[in-house]
Parts: sequence; structure tokens; C-alpha cells
Amino acid sequence: MIDQEKALEIRKRLDELTDQINQRIISYENKFQLIGFGLQCMIKTSDFLKIGYIRQKGQWKLVIKEVDSELIWPLIESPRAYRLHALNHMSELEDALILTAEKAIKKMEKYLYNGADKDDHLDGSEDGQAEH
Repeated sequence: MIDQEKALEIRKRLDELTDQINQRIISYENKFQLIGFGLQCMIKTSDFLKIGYIRQKGQWKLVIKEVDSELIWPLIESPRAYRLHALNHMSELEDALILTAEKAIKKMEKYLYNGADKDDHLDGSEDGQAEH
């Protein structure tokens, strides 16, 4: 039988910790928004998950998706385990965003100064969404 009082204590602690996790996610989103590259980036962080920073419904967001799925969750709305996983890979995403921006600069310079292939995408991908 479930001890209601103990269950309520556990739920309260889960909620407190989830709030702290969410605050870290919001801090990263704010950081990326301040940088303001305006470039999308996704990285594979395990055999089954990718994390990224993309424009979704008109807003730039941290997201997570399962490799074999088309569903992309805003990170803040994903399952707790996914949020924790993503937070462990934020420095990798930061590095990938910098690399994506550097590639975009090279492509822009190539286009402006040398002429470029019409199929060049600024983020270095074939479809306009970089993956690293």
C-alpha cells in the first residue's frame, strides 16, 4: 500500500529538482539566444538521441529527438531523463554551434567573393539543418 504522506514528499522533491533542471535549460536557451547566430544545429549524443538548437514555431529553442523518430520535443517539455541527458551534452552542442557558425562564415565569404554553388547552405548541411 502506498504511504500517501511519503508519496507527497517524493513528488515534492521531484518537482523541486525538475524546477532546477528546467532553470538550467532556460539558462542555456537564454545564452544561445543572446549569441544569436540564427543557425540551426543538431548533434547525435547517443545511439538513440539527438539534441539541438533550432527555430521551431517562430522561436529558437533547445530540442531533443529520438534518432528513429520525426518527433522533436522542446527540451523543456521532454521527459526528465532526456533533459538530464541533454544537459550532460550542452558543451558539445555549444562547440557544434560555433563550428556551424564558422562554416557559415566560410560559405558566405565564398559566395560573396568567389561565387558559390547554388546548393550551398549556410549551416554546412545539404538541407539547411546542420548535424554534427
